[in-house]
Amino acid sequence: MYRIKESVNDEIVVENSRFIANFIPLKNLEAIKEHLSNIKEKYPKASHYCYAYIYDEYMKSSDDGEPSGTAGRPLLEFLMKQQLERTLLIVVRYFGGVKLGASNLLRTYVASSVAAFKKATLLKNYHCNLYQFEFDYNLLDIIKRFFKENDAIIKDISYSEKVILEVYLRASKIAEVIKLVNGKIAIVDQGEINLYLETN
Repeated sequence: MYRIKESVNDEIVVENSRFIANFIPLKNLEAIKEHLSNIKEKYPKASHYCYAYIYDEYMKSSDDGEPSGTAGRPLLEFLMKQQLERTLLIVVRYFGGVKLGASNLLRTYVASSVAAFKKATLLKNYHCNLYQFEFDYNLLDIIKRFFKENDAIIKDISYSEKVILEVYLRASKIAEVIKLVNGKIAIVDQGEINLYLETN
């Protein structure tokens, strides 16, 4: 699953109608009303404020007066296709005087979303555990190389009688670490965690 790092928007014009797509990261469900209100203030006198959101198990869409199924549902399906979570997508339309027809209208709402989505910085879910590793200094290089090759993230490192590392690592990799150093390592599992890291 993915989230967006920060709000982005873009605009396309079709048959004199302006379509302005806005992707907004959500901190909680209560923020949705506030974001909708802010968008309406930012784009006053628009014809429609169509939207969709996904927040954990909650999802909703609205056509806001457009023909049923031509705006809200396609926006929600776009969020689902991109595997986005905790994201609000609002597309503002200023009607240009020309009716587009249902199929063209649907395509245009999706096209405006695609344009804005291209500007977004994505954060990918990284489900892992936080571990504390303690080991002798002669193992440091081989362990750090293993972590680098296996997408581990070193949170902290300290040096005393032994090296102590705090590392975000997938639980499935622990057996490999132990095998790598022939069991000469102390490991404390500090629990599961979900990180969201920028995609390359």
